[in-house]
Amino acid sequence: MEIVKLDYSKAASIFGVSLEVAAIAGCREVVEEILSSFRGAIYLKNKSNQTIFHLAIVNRRENIFNLVYQFKEFSNLFISRVDITMNNGLHLAGRFKSQQKLNLRARAAGAALQMQLELQWFKEVENFTLVTARERKKDEEKTPRMLFTETHEELIKEGEQWMKDTSNSCTIVAAL
Repeated sequence: MEIVKLDYSKAASIFGVSLEVAAIAGCREVVEEILSSFRGAIYLKNKSNQTIFHLAIVNRRENIFNLVYQFKEFSNLFISRVDITMNNGLHLAGRFKSQQKLNLRARAAGAALQMQLELQWFKEVENFTLVTARERKKDEEKTPRMLFTETHEELIKEGEQWMKDTSNSCTIVAAL
């Protein structure tokens, strides 16, 4: 309550770091508390020019991303905005890094189910992205969808193998 009484720039500098850490960690309660006490926090960006929604997308934090429903009138603008590397939210959703892979493995058993979660995540972010931003080319002239396909190739192959192994196991069990 005392921080809110400070001028905007001081309050923003104090809340900015806390908001960023909470968004990355997926602490929805902390994010909601900051947003409810300091409404301007929704506009805060980190050093990479990313909003809390960009951070939620990169770190696959659905509980933070779902706050977008509370800001529906601005949500397309927040997610379609580009960071300093010219990636919008959909580009960030299309990327698949090793840390995201580790987090995903903890949530879903089997590569096919992991791929399903990634595809659902991409489509959900796409729903909140402006139409012009969906086809925006970045990284060697790649659209977000092209980036998704390229970075998820390994997971697709693992999913195919997982499905084959599962079906073979089921066939053996059925035969026994």
